[in-house]
Amino acid sequence: MIKRLLTAAVVAALTLTCSSAIAEYPDKPVRIVFPNKAGSGYHKIILALVEELKSSVPHTIAVQAMPGAGTSAGTRFVQEQADDGYTLLFIHEAAFQTSAFGMLGFDILEEFQPLVRTNSNIPSLVTRGDAPFSNIAELRKYAESNPVKAAINTGALSHLEFIGLSDTLGIDLRLVHVGGGGAGFKQAVLAGDVDLIHTNAGSVRGLVDAGQLKMLSYYGGGKRHVMFPDIPTLEEQGFDTPGTVGNNGYLWIRRSAPQEAKDYWINILEAVLTNPESESKLEEILGVDMGYLSGDDLEKLARELYDQRAGYIKEFGISVNK
Repeated sequence: MIKRLLTAAVVAALTLTCSSAIAEYPDKPVRIVFPNKAGSGYHKIILALVEELKSSVPHTIAVQAMPGAGTSAGTRFVQEQADDGYTLLFIHEAAFQTSAFGMLGFDILEEFQPLVRTNSNIPSLVTRGDAPFSNIAELRKYAESNPVKAAINTGALSHLEFIGLSDTLGIDLRLVHVGGGGAGFKQAVLAGDVDLIHTNAGSVRGLVDAGQLKMLSYYGGGKRHVMFPDIPTLEEQGFDTPGTVGNNGYLWIRRSAPQEAKDYWINILEAVLTNPESESKLEEILGVDMGYLSGDDLEKLARELYDQRAGYIKEFGISVNK
C-alpha cells in the first residue's frame, strides 16, 4: 500500500514537472514598460494597442510608465529583469539616442531585439495660441531679434529634432530641458516657459481647437495631417524636413529571451496591425500612421536609424554631459 502511494506521488510530481516544462507562453501576466511619462503620445499608442490585443492574449497585459533620464531609466530596468519574455519594452528611437550617448551603459541593439515596428509618427511644430508668429516665415523673422526657446528632453528625440530644425531654418534656438515627455512639453508651452514644442498633432487637437495652441507646420513631406488639412507642411513652406525629425514605435524584447515568446508577439501583433479594421481604428484614435514591420527588414531599419542618429550626435557635437 505504501509502495503504491509512493509510486502515485512520483507520477504526480513528474506530471506536474512536465506540465510546467511544456506550458505555452504566455502562462502568466505580461508587463510592458514604457520608459517615459504617462499621458504622452506614445503612452497613448501602447495603451490603445494593448486594448486591441486584450481579446487575443489569455493573460493581463500591464503597461507601466517609468520615466527618467531620457527613457534610459526604464530601459535599463527592463534589461535588469529576468529574460523570460514577461517584461517587454515599448519605445521609439529615443532608445537609439540614449544608447549612442552612452546613457544606457550597453548597446540597445545588442541587448534588445525590436520585435515589431508598430507605427510611424511624424510630429508637428507647435506654439502658444497667442504667439506673435503663425508660420515658419514669421517665426524666422521673429527670431532675428527675439530669443526663441524650444522644449527638449536632453538626450531624447526632441534634443536632436530641434538641433536639426535650428540648422535647417538658420535660426538660433535656445534649447530648454523639460522633463515629462509630451505632457511636460505641452505644460511648458502653455505656461510660457518655452515657445516651441514638437508633438503628435493628434495629441493637441483639443488645445488647438480651443485656441490655446497653434500649429506652425507639419513634417509630412507633401502630405498634410488628416486632422489639420489647412496647416502646410515644412516643405510647402520652403524647407526640407530635417533628418532628425520623425520616429517609429517599437515593441522590444531581450535578445536572450525564449524564441517562443518572440514568435508569439510577432505573430499576434501582425494579426492586429495588418488587419485593415484595427489599423484604421488605431490611426483614427491616435492620429498616427500604423506600420507593421518585423524580421530582417526591421533589424536592417533599426541599424540604419541607430547609425543615423549616432552620426547626428557626432556631427552636431552634442553631449548629454555638457
